[in-house]
Amino acid sequence: GLTAQRGPRLKEAIEGFLKDKRRTGRRESTLTEYRRTLEQFCQFASELGIVRLDQLTPTHMESYETELREKGIAMKREKKTRGRPAKKNKSTSVHEKIKLVKSLAKWAVGMRKLRENPISGYQLPADGEAENYCYTPAEVQGICQHAGPFFGDVFRFLALTGLRQGELMWLTKEDLDVTHRLVRVRSKNFPEAELRWDPKGDDRNVPLSAPALVIAQTMQTASKSRWLFESPPAPGVVDDRLRASRLWAQLKKAKKAANVTQGTLHSFRHFFVSTMANANVSPFKVMKIVGHSSLDIILTYYHVSEDELLDAVDGVDFAAMLGAASGEANEEAKNGK
Repeated sequence: GLTAQRGPRLKEAIEGFLKDKRRTGRRESTLTEYRRTLEQFCQFASELGIVRLDQLTPTHMESYETELREKGIAMKREKKTRGRPAKKNKSTSVHEKIKLVKSLAKWAVGMRKLRENPISGYQLPADGEAENYCYTPAEVQGICQHAGPFFGDVFRFLALTGLRQGELMWLTKEDLDVTHRLVRVRSKNFPEAELRWDPKGDDRNVPLSAPALVIAQTMQTASKSRWLFESPPAPGVVDDRLRASRLWAQLKKAKKAANVTQGTLHSFRHFFVSTMANANVSPFKVMKIVGHSSLDIILTYYHVSEDELLDAVDGVDFAAMLGAASGEANEEAKNGK
């Protein structure tokens, strides 16, 4: 049984986990992939000073997710290995890698190597298919209505600005410029709190529509801390900074209540880009607003429905250019016209 408060060392837990998976019939090729993924996580954790499984927190998992998505993790060269350079991970890979780490922690609890799962509060990110989903206007309205006043406004603000979830969570009250109707997405460094954050890409100013400005001003007035979107108090909430795991949990509840079966927090960004594109806003302007450096990336966010495509075709007077179709001409001839 478990007799000590301290959990097992990460490397020891990984070896035990892999040994157990081999015993239960996992293929060697699968175990090799498991080992590669877990050793990558172990290296990431060691760079944060984490050597035992019980030292992990949901915040560490959020940082790991961000690292995988935005730049990847380079594997250091060992005596018998070549090492691997850092490489951004696709959403599906991020999902699977974090799922494996969560399985490791769950296994340790089941084997009584840990009293409780230290990362149980961390919500597993969606896979790539859900990541690319674009909400409809009705779905956005339904989610916001069922999310409650605060989180409803958070989700509405994401839909109105196209901000990434991390960009919103790290906004401070000083980032809001009411005079120029914008928020500044920029690097943050608070040495006294040991907090540092850098945006994906360059710093940028994000313009605010009238309803987005109202939300931002309301949040600024209500916040009693440095954050523009101050996390409401709740059981288990340790500070006033919004966390991705809490946003995911609230979104999941709101989606279920609104009967929305697909989509993630990132789907609000897809909604914003598609809405701007369908309003004939220049893609170059959209790039500036959302912080993309390539039109190719913008195209992956541009979603259009079949009804919108049909409206586009109906908007062109082909009959005036080419004359009546043969079927229409024959019908006119039968009628003696």
